[in-house]
Amino acid sequence: MIRKCFFLLAVGLLSGVNALAFVRFVREDGLPAKYAELAVDWEHACMDLQAVLDISNDGDSICVAEGIYWPTQAVAGSANPRAVAFIIDRNISLTGGFPNNLTRVKSGDGDRDPEKYKTVLSGNFGRFDDEKDNAFHVVWALDLFSGITITIDGFTIQDGYFGNDEFDNLSSGLRRSYGSGMYLENVQAHIKNVTFKNNDATSVRPDLFEGAGGAIYVTGAKSVVDLDGVTFTNNKANYGGAVYCDGGSLLVKRVTFTDNTAVYGGGAVFSNGDALVYSSLFLNNKADRGGVYGQTNGASVFLNCTFLNNTAETDGDVYYSYDNDNTNVKVPAFLNSIIANFKTTQKGLVSGDNDLIVNDNMFKYSLTNYANPGVNGKNNNEYVSTAAELKMDLATGTIQEGSPAINRGNKEYVKEYMKDDTTDLKGASRTRKAYTDIGAYETDFRGIANVTAEVLVTSVTLPYGDSLNLNEKVKLTSLDIPENEVLPIGFISKDTTHVIASGSSLTAVKGGGANI
Repeated sequence: MIRKCFFLLAVGLLSGVNALAFVRFVREDGLPAKYAELAVDWEHACMDLQAVLDISNDGDSICVAEGIYWPTQAVAGSANPRAVAFIIDRNISLTGGFPNNLTRVKSGDGDRDPEKYKTVLSGNFGRFDDEKDNAFHVVWALDLFSGITITIDGFTIQDGYFGNDEFDNLSSGLRRSYGSGMYLENVQAHIKNVTFKNNDATSVRPDLFEGAGGAIYVTGAKSVVDLDGVTFTNNKANYGGAVYCDGGSLLVKRVTFTDNTAVYGGGAVFSNGDALVYSSLFLNNKADRGGVYGQTNGASVFLNCTFLNNTAETDGDVYYSYDNDNTNVKVPAFLNSIIANFKTTQKGLVSGDNDLIVNDNMFKYSLTNYANPGVNGKNNNEYVSTAAELKMDLATGTIQEGSPAINRGNKEYVKEYMKDDTTDLKGASRTRKAYTDIGAYETDFRGIANVTAEVLVTSVTLPYGDSLNLNEKVKLTSLDIPENEVLPIGFISKDTTHVIASGSSLTAVKGGGANI
């Protein structure tokens, strides 16, 4: 997204907090920390991000130019040189992705581009070839009393590392092995267009659920975390390779999880409570249990997500429930989603410590190639058994022309859960067609049904936009079939199971397009 830095002040991302909010500026070749108060334009930008955070007031915004920035502030008064982070303890908006070019910015050509102008917060401040002296955390945001609101947009957060240090507790009771990329406590956090990579929170004490949230750890009843357009790559922990949510609420939208690992549970995410996840991609994540997701005390909804080649060593390639009270077990819901694994072995799609019942309410309008999607093997929804039938790119999860995922989703789920935020992983509208696609990506492809025999129609466009292809022998202009009567199979090509007449419209089934 392209925008001017000065736009932040006008919009007031934290409106109502401070009527005199300032926009402050940071660039890596800026003025020393002692001049942080002067950093109210790019010309006087400060080189020390923490110094600018410290002098900022509630409601201020900080624009950060491309470059690499390292944490310097001690966490909870610790004397350990690795116990430092960028500490945020007030209502602040941080925006990265600006060019570090004073001439361009002053001339008005300073539009931000986070993809082009990488703004990196790195825990690798010691020997660059040795992760063992990296910071325990890169970003630490907390307010133990009233709670704070932060916005972080357009950064790369990387190289936080715990490293199996047995001395986990700080004097305050806070955990060093939680959230190597970002630690959030009692925070309303809006995290957008951020990449978390190479953060490691593994610990030698799994019995205490230590080593949680390689990229992000969330705790505190007041925490509300909204992840939008975020990418998690190559993060690692004991539980929740990318994210561990241990309190508050979690909303995940248009997020990509690739190659994240949990030693024990939840290769991508571990959630102690309910969560909503939509328009997101989970690719090549792994754990001992719950290759993608580990869950306690709740259930999560996955809407228009794609799960591809995620694996578990023991059980639950996608989802594992750690609730062992059979009387209080909730089940997840997979809606409009693709769940596929083309590895040589499959450890079951959903499993748990309990008698988790896989039922029709768990999978709706979803496609899977799992022969046994759950512990009782029950799945009465659409079922696809091979990669060729799914017609998807196994490297990206995108669906291809002719895929059974095209126009096969239930649009009512999109309206119910996404509200007004109805876009796919790449920002394409989910509602521009009458029917939505299944999976993380929306396409412009239309499902095709072929009629090869002579029937009394010329050309038909189905209600959801699919086309009915007719051969050159068709000459007449009407088709009179009683409602819900199925055309004889001899009139239908091998690519189509049947065509149903309903009132004045035709519905193509199995040829692309849904009969909902």
